[in-house]
Amino acid sequence: MGEEDIQQKLMDEAYEIWQKEENEKWSFEDFIINVRDTLGDLHYFAVISGKMNQQVENGGWFQWHDNEYSCCIEDLIDFFHKFNQPEFKTLLNILSNIGCAENSALGIIDVIFINYC
Repeated sequence: MGEEDIQQKLMDEAYEIWQKEENEKWSFEDFIINVRDTLGDLHYFAVISGKMNQQVENGGWFQWHDNEYSCCIEDLIDFFHKFNQPEFKTLLNILSNIGCAENSALGIIDVIFINYC
């Protein structure tokens, strides 16, 4: 089983929770909180990093944020910091700037367009 297969398997297991009829009205944030509480960090980080990758590939950082998947940005920053790999430096800069923009007058959209478009 390849690395992508492992992440996809973890994501599929997590998404089975959200697909249950009683959980269909959950927001993404409700879903990932439940994933972390019931399945643990491995599934949680598989989901939030996988969703970030999918959204950014399909529509860019703006889409990821606009679709409210950036609710876990602090956890993603911490997650990628743990690896201490040079190839994550650009990603960490992007995530950090987006995280700072959420609390600034400049705003998330301005930061994304100024720095990454």
